[in-house]
Amino acid sequence: MPRPGVTITTSAAAVAATPGKPLGTWLIAAQTQRGPSVPDPTRPLRSLGDYANQYGSRDATLGASVTAAYDAVDAFFRTGGSAVLVARVVGPSAVTASRTLQDRAGSPVNTLRVDAIGPGAWANSHLKVSVANGVTSNTYVITILVDDVVTETSPELASPTDAVTWGASSGYVRIVDLASATAAPTNNPAVLSATALASGADDLASVTDTQWTNALNTGFPYAYGPGLVSKVGVSTAAGHAGTVAHAAANNRVALLDGAAGSSQGTLTTLAASVQSTAGSTSEYAALFAPWLQVPAASTGTSPRLVAPSSVAAGLISAQVTTGSPNIPAAGDNGRAEWVIDVQSVFTATERDTLNAASPVNVFRRPYPASAAPAIELYGYNTLASVASGSTNSAWRQLSAQLMRTQLVHEMNLVGEQFVFDQIDGKGLKIAEFKGTIMGVLAEYKGAGSLWDFRVDTDSVNNATTIAAGELHARVQVQISPYGEFVTIDVVKTPINQSIAA
Repeated sequence: MPRPGVTITTSAAAVAATPGKPLGTWLIAAQTQRGPSVPDPTRPLRSLGDYANQYGSRDATLGASVTAAYDAVDAFFRTGGSAVLVARVVGPSAVTASRTLQDRAGSPVNTLRVDAIGPGAWANSHLKVSVANGVTSNTYVITILVDDVVTETSPELASPTDAVTWGASSGYVRIVDLASATAAPTNNPAVLSATALASGADDLASVTDTQWTNALNTGFPYAYGPGLVSKVGVSTAAGHAGTVAHAAANNRVALLDGAAGSSQGTLTTLAASVQSTAGSTSEYAALFAPWLQVPAASTGTSPRLVAPSSVAAGLISAQVTTGSPNIPAAGDNGRAEWVIDVQSVFTATERDTLNAASPVNVFRRPYPASAAPAIELYGYNTLASVASGSTNSAWRQLSAQLMRTQLVHEMNLVGEQFVFDQIDGKGLKIAEFKGTIMGVLAEYKGAGSLWDFRVDTDSVNNATTIAAGELHARVQVQISPYGEFVTIDVVKTPINQSIAA
């Protein structure tokens, strides 16, 4: 346990959660046209336009993974998603495009370097930089051009340091001071006509599971809070292993996909493989199928196929952002009006098999069919095993796992309020601690999300723990389950008999 700090533990016998907005953020590792490798958590993407501005367009020349990421983000927002953070995936030999600027000395030396934001080849053919003299003596102006269009222009800058400061707010470049030894103001960059950045490379062909998992772990540390996490375009058991491990270590829920066109048997095998690798942490993951047909990206082109996790993420995000994580984003609450159709139709028997020990959450055409049915998510389970005696079967329902995830987040926030607080001999601080926790939980019991709860601060705090500077609470919570099976008995009673009470 780090000191000072807060430690939260959970078990199947004592878990719950409260509604909250952070859980609705979709944290994705993705291959994109351009953009930073590490996201800014204070500036989540709120629309497809935000994504395009920072990470580029649906660039088919870079491969299917890049278009898949664009389409997945589009699907997420179209189906109600609230926020996305992107950890960009590039190859091990990726290079950031740059242009070095020389100073104004008679024998010029390097003074500044203009780097594209993030590695990749896009900047080589799309980004240019120019330097002009300012109106004021000994000043200069830097201009960034995108596809030969002036996009950003600095104010008059008086020193290399000024350029570094200005570049920190640019949407396309960062500027590095190369520490020219020439005396000021001769160390300012010389005039330069619009010149392309160069030597950028994505190295996408060399990407392996190592790069995908590193993107998650580097891009989304625990401090970013809870959320839904995916590797967009990854559909293998080996690839999913790192996603589930990341989710379990960082209090998140992994949303996984099978490969496009997978059969019931293939999906069952994939689910079993992920369960085997993840073991008791398989409760931190949910697997979705089949892939979904959505409208074309532009007029005159064919409809697109998107990974089902992207639509599931949007539906879940909409639910947990506006209500309780304990209400499933499935059935009537899981209708994706924007989706055209499912890629594969699974029979009722196949859905039942997928929903059993696997389990795989299936999108389906709703019953009864209509002329234009809204495709709906018709499963809401984690990969937790339902085998007798399983240690994680209590987390089979995805709603319970989402509640658990949010509870850990909420209890962390409560705990932080009491770090460094004085523990008095009258028990007032312990009582305040207990009351704060109960206040969080009581609101959600009143909303029906919690069946019941109990908070114990009496038996877990004693002279020994207090002398060690520790403040403890034990929270026991019963989560209200959802109805997965509905049975209706219709009994015919003869007209000459009374209907039984």
